[in-house]
Amino acid sequence: MVLASPLAAIVLAAGDDGSSNVDLGVDLDFDAFPFMTQLQEWAGGIQAVSLIVLGILFVVAIVAWIAGKASASQQMQRVSVGALIVCAIGAALTGAAFGITGYFAGFDLGF
Repeated sequence: MVLASPLAAIVLAAGDDGSSNVDLGVDLDFDAFPFMTQLQEWAGGIQAVSLIVLGILFVVAIVAWIAGKASASQQMQRVSVGALIVCAIGAALTGAAFGITGYFAGFDLGF
C-alpha cells in the first residue's frame, strides 16, 4: 500500500479504508506574495555566504592541523581534525539544504 501523503496515513490509522479521497483545496503557489522572488534570492545568498564562510573555516582548520603537526601538539591536531569534520559536514548539509527539504516535503521549492 502506497500512502500519498501524511494525511492519508492519519485517515488510514483512524480506521478508514482509504477509499474516500481527501482534498483540502490547498495548492502551493510560490508567486502568491510579491516578496517571494526576493525571499528566494535571499535564501540563495545566505546559502552562498554560509558556504564561503565554511570554506574559509575549512582552510583555517587545515592550517591549524599543519601547525599542530609541525609543533607536535596533539591537542591542536585533535581540535583541528574535529573542525575539519564539522566544516565538511556543515558544507555538505548547507549545499544540499534545499534539495533535502524538497525531498522530505515532496515538492519542488521553486529554487
